[in-house]
Amino acid sequence: MPLAVGVDIGGTKVAAGVVDDDGQVIDRELRATPGADVVETERVIAEVVQALAARYPVVAVGIGAAGWIATDPNLTGTPKLEHVSVLRRDSVR
Repeated sequence: MPLAVGVDIGGTKVAAGVVDDDGQVIDRELRATPGADVVETERVIAEVVQALAARYPVVAVGIGAAGWIATDPNLTGTPKLEHVSVLRRDSVR
């Protein structure tokens, strides 16, 4: 059964969960969003993904955040995290 991690980056928290192919959430991780520090925010995102991937054989990661998307695969800004100019897709590798 393939498992994926879904990450919700919000203005107050970063929530992540392991989801099976039926959409059932198997496990969760939650951290406060360090909204004033871009590097720390990226570290927290990677931390929740790595914590779940250490416990489960994850094959994919999806990230969701309110924001504006450029023509390249980068998030260029978010309404609640205005200081985040770019979240790179390789940040959580």
